[in-house]
Amino acid sequence: MKTNTRKVETFKFKVDVTQADIDNGKCRLAMQCMEKVAIARTLMNQYHGKNDAELRVRVDAGHIRFNLRGQRWVADTPKIARTSLIRFDEKKPVGPHSYFVSARRVGAIVKRSRERQDQINAARRVRIRAGLPDKVYARNTLRKRIVGYT
Repeated sequence: MKTNTRKVETFKFKVDVTQADIDNGKCRLAMQCMEKVAIARTLMNQYHGKNDAELRVRVDAGHIRFNLRGQRWVADTPKIARTSLIRFDEKKPVGPHSYFVSARRVGAIVKRSRERQDQINAARRVRIRAGLPDKVYARNTLRKRIVGYT
């Protein structure tokens, strides 16, 4: 038996979901969810520098994924955030809450080469001419966000 040792870089931060996040968040929309807005605001205020790549955050009932400082990070969604997210998407009342997120680094963000981007654009034009949808947005549905966690 052979064992491998791998270094895992992690960091922990506190997220405060305010009443304003709840009021301004939109039910069943992953990009404007109260949890996503609160996490993005926390990362932007505390950790995001001027030279960093664009901050992107995705939240579902299982994981929180974001880009920060040229790296991809992933964290398990804490129980209080998961239950609040599910209640929010079911249009049930949710109050302000706080939790800690412990994120681990997954890998570096690698910029695409110009040749690869041209290949992607050509394939996109072919799909549009054929009458096929350019992108599939099924991953952001309510079912995908909360199924298996209720």
